[in-house]
Amino acid sequence: SLSLKSETCQLHPRHILSDWCEVCQRLVCDQCKEMGHCQHRILPCQEAAKAKIEQLTMALAAFPFISGAGDTAVATDATEVARTLSVVQEQAERASENVTNLFSKLRKTLDHNEDEALNRIGELRRATEQKLREQRSRLQLSKTSCSTVLRIARTLLQTPPSSACDVLRLADYLIMAAKEVKQTRMVDTVPCCQ
Repeated sequence: SLSLKSETCQLHPRHILSDWCEVCQRLVCDQCKEMGHCQHRILPCQEAAKAKIEQLTMALAAFPFISGAGDTAVATDATEVARTLSVVQEQAERASENVTNLFSKLRKTLDHNEDEALNRIGELRRATEQKLREQRSRLQLSKTSCSTVLRIARTLLQTPPSSACDVLRLADYLIMAAKEVKQTRMVDTVPCCQ
């Protein structure tokens, strides 16, 4: 049983606050009940106090960390949260390492592919330059051959050959030089990059 200290009503100083108005949520005296709270639900203070203690006990049960047993629950929850946070941090670090390793591998692959492409381009450039040098050589030879053929033809036209053998030899030489010029020109028409 609860022992409540008796208080006097401020509005009616001769009366003791002995009841509880459920509607207004305040202590009232006999005079207050008759004047302003006659339609309200009124409980004796002892009964209202027991009801409030029950409500408070139920409300506190919803918060286990307020009671002594709840302290271990809170500590367990805090430990579990810390453990989960640690696991998440480890997973994040592993994911970061994996991404870094993946980018490193990709960078190496790209560097390797770039090196191979540059080497291939260098090889093609060197091969093309070599073919161009060979064609220039052939063109020089062709130009020289044409000049020689022209010089011999002029010589023949200016001074008649002394014998039929000289004519045949010069004619063979001119035919051979003409074939060489023709062959050189055919080679020059072939694309240099095959």
